Amino acid sequence: MESELWSFTVPIVRSDVRKLKHVIHKTSRIKKEHQDFMIQARAKMKLLVPSMVEGRYSFEVYWKNNSVWLAEGLAKHRKVLGKVKRRGLPGLLKLKSVALAVGANLSLIYSHCFEGRVPRSGDSRDVLHAIAASSADVFVTNDRKLAAIMTRILVEDFRVMSLRDFLDSLPEWV
Repeated sequence: MESELWSFTVPIVRSDVRKLKHVIHKTSRIKKEHQDFMIQARAKMKLLVPSMVEGRYSFEVYWKNNSVWLAEGLAKHRKVLGKVKRRGLPGLLKLKSVALAVGANLSLIYSHCFEGRVPRSGDSRDVLHAIAASSADVFVTNDRKLAAIMTRILVEDFRVMSLRDFLDSLPEWV
């Protein structure tokens, strides 16, 4: 999709408008698919844990109970499940990018089930931000809802901060 977007840096012609419409349609479809997935996951979790409420079912326990099947589902969706199983599924969750992708999805579902948050079409973009954050030690955001989702994910040497907190943490000489 990135290469398609780069093509718009030159003057727009009719074929570029068609490409742009295609990119917009594709992005909308992906966002809708993710939102539908979150709605279905929320419904399934409500059936599995109807008596549990926030605080009595911690995210840490939730992670232990759900991270492997979600990682497996993501691998299956990307058509790499066979390779992943040969290397070992638990090891996959030790990769920072995978842990953040799985963690962001689980944290979103957790917020839907135990915090009353409703799935939104922008949730898929939040997951993409989480995956992109895997190359950093600090994730900086002023989006409080996204920060709450990301803070819950337990990844070693990874912190979530507001821009103000990040700037305040910098040494004076920077």
